[in-house]
Amino acid sequence: MGRRGFGPKSVLALLILAFLFVVGAGCGLFEPRDPRPAVTLPERCRVRLFPDSVLTNIVLHYGRGTTCYADQVDTAFQFSADPQDSLDRNNQPTNPFVGWNRDVEIRVSQDISSSVDSIRVYFDSTYATTSTTTNPTRETRYYYYHLLVFEGSSVPTRYQGQAEMTFLQRTTDYTLEAFRDHRDGSGLPTWGSLRADRR
Repeated sequence: MGRRGFGPKSVLALLILAFLFVVGAGCGLFEPRDPRPAVTLPERCRVRLFPDSVLTNIVLHYGRGTTCYADQVDTAFQFSADPQDSLDRNNQPTNPFVGWNRDVEIRVSQDISSSVDSIRVYFDSTYATTSTTTNPTRETRYYYYHLLVFEGSSVPTRYQGQAEMTFLQRTTDYTLEAFRDHRDGSGLPTWGSLRADRR
């Protein structure tokens, strides 16, 4: 064999053979693996140093089955339904709004988490100026809200109204002390209606 035995063509042929050998020997080396199922971590519970933190926790945790929502509902919590919502349910054996306290509020939120696919809470804007009392640790805020409740593959049910919410600072953390629900004229069911239906 002369000098021409290892010319450019021979070197190229050897490289191709080496490449094919490596690819053949490492069959499956670069093939995609079965993807791992996505892990969705729950949103963290915000430290409640301000009323805004409580509001954020409500958005992220109401009806989601976490303990975060329950942890921030005040021991003296009061829920007041829209007067018309309450009247509409007077014909039931027991008006579901009667005796609504912290335990009922937490139980209803947990029931929602186990009976619907998902829920989304939105505080859209305010409809009145924040008010405070002579107690600087208590603050009432006024929000337009809407909720979307997803069940099965159907279109989500929309609940809408006005929330009058009182936040109370106990030691360092704020809690949700009161929630007064109001219809907003849209004709849509209120958050109170959702609560009553799940009690």
